[in-house]
Amino acid sequence: MKEIVDKIREGDEKEIARCISLIEKNSENSSHILKEIFPYTGKAIRIGITGPPGVGKSTLIDKLTLLLIEKDKSVGIIALDPVSPFSGGALLGDRIRMSDLNLENKVFIRSMALREGKGVSRFALDAADILDASGKDYIIIETVGIGQSEIEIAYLTDCTILVLSPEAGDGIQAMKAGILETSDLIVINKSDRPGAEELKKDIIFAFNLSGKEAEVILTNSLKSEGISELLEKIEEFIIKAKNLEKFEKRRKEIIKERIKKLIFSKIEEKIMEKISENDFIEKMANYVYNLKFSTHEVANEFIKKFLGG
Repeated sequence: MKEIVDKIREGDEKEIARCISLIEKNSENSSHILKEIFPYTGKAIRIGITGPPGVGKSTLIDKLTLLLIEKDKSVGIIALDPVSPFSGGALLGDRIRMSDLNLENKVFIRSMALREGKGVSRFALDAADILDASGKDYIIIETVGIGQSEIEIAYLTDCTILVLSPEAGDGIQAMKAGILETSDLIVINKSDRPGAEELKKDIIFAFNLSGKEAEVILTNSLKSEGISELLEKIEEFIIKAKNLEKFEKRRKEIIKERIKKLIFSKIEEKIMEKISENDFIEKMANYVYNLKFSTHEVANEFIKKFLGG
């Protein structure tokens, strides 16, 4: 085990990739690896980047990472992809789109499937620990940009960036979903398109109504415009949080969220094992179909029988 940990800390990409694969498979060895590398985590700044599909998140991450490399920083990127309903694997689109980074040896990119089907995968957070222990200065986690993951990422990273674009009513949808409230920085990408300035005004106005300030940055990632300003705002946010002791408080909240996520995930795994081992659900489904029991009665019976409560 010491040899594995040493290779990870040395930045051995093959060993890092192998260990992340073990994590994705939920291998028994992965928990031992995570335990051993844990003392070497906590140094990297973790950035969550979310927003609706098609706003240019991957291109933005590409340009932001290139700028970090210019500043002699190393970066780990975890791109959460939707699961294929047929193969169960990630679509791996982000690794293809981030083509500028392929030749950079200071960057490690990994696409991971949302195998749990909702929110930010606990396996992605464990993979971030591996990258953290390997010495990466920044770890960027890109969410799918749909559903629970958009809000959840804010409770699992040091700085959360919401990316929008002027078209398709992205701003209005974000306001409805409450995603704006959980974002630390807001990026309006594709800012050369009509409506960018209007969207910025709308967001600032929405924040003013709630008594908060909005940090809104206009970018055009294809032309690398606004990327330097974005990085400056990220660095300012982290420095300010540390000075006000908000950084440490947030890190403790992140730990609490991860513990809860892990507990729920492991309970779910145990329940699924029980379901696969017994024909209880199959039998009960027949009873429900024949109107002998309601679905609520069946669920309560399952809890009594297998969870003892």
